[in-house]
Amino acid sequence: MLRLLIIFSAITFYSLQIQAQTKGKSGAIIYTGITSAVSEDALLTPEGTAITGYHVGLDARLFSGTMFFGGGIQYHNLTLLATPNAEYFSPEKSHKLVKTRFGLGFNIHQFTHLITLRAKAYGSFNFNLEYDPEMVPENYEYTGAYAGAIGGVGVDIGFIAIDVEYEKGLVNALTQRPDSKLDIWTVSLGFFF
Repeated sequence: MLRLLIIFSAITFYSLQIQAQTKGKSGAIIYTGITSAVSEDALLTPEGTAITGYHVGLDARLFSGTMFFGGGIQYHNLTLLATPNAEYFSPEKSHKLVKTRFGLGFNIHQFTHLITLRAKAYGSFNFNLEYDPEMVPENYEYTGAYAGAIGGVGVDIGFIAIDVEYEKGLVNALTQRPDSKLDIWTVSLGFFF
């Protein structure tokens, strides 16, 4: 019985030491991926459609313990009008925006010294850069900026970072359209440098 108690204590201590040493990577990540957005506003995204496109970004992580500060900037090139078919890389009519984002990240579990599972909770400020107002329906005008709250999960595999994020729109994206908050999904693949 004493031997079993010693073995159990040693395993528990070793497990706690591994958990305490769980570290993610600190540094900068450059990444790209695909974007898909929907809204409750039937003018912005009619049922069965989405605003799609691609994004590129640069993020930084500070501190590499269990919790880290994160943030960065993303450039999105999206379809101006919602479509039933995804046009991730070649939107005919495009809408360009820049997102600044910051918040907290959490290294949930370190599987090996190379593989770490992460989660994040960020805030986002989205700034509309360019779109052709002549190409959109009447009463369809983007605000200068809008905001969202981001939740996401990701995994680091060596110097590779893979992320899936969901942004809940907090502020309307269109002027004088009360249900035009954008909910945005992104999938990204990036590299530490």
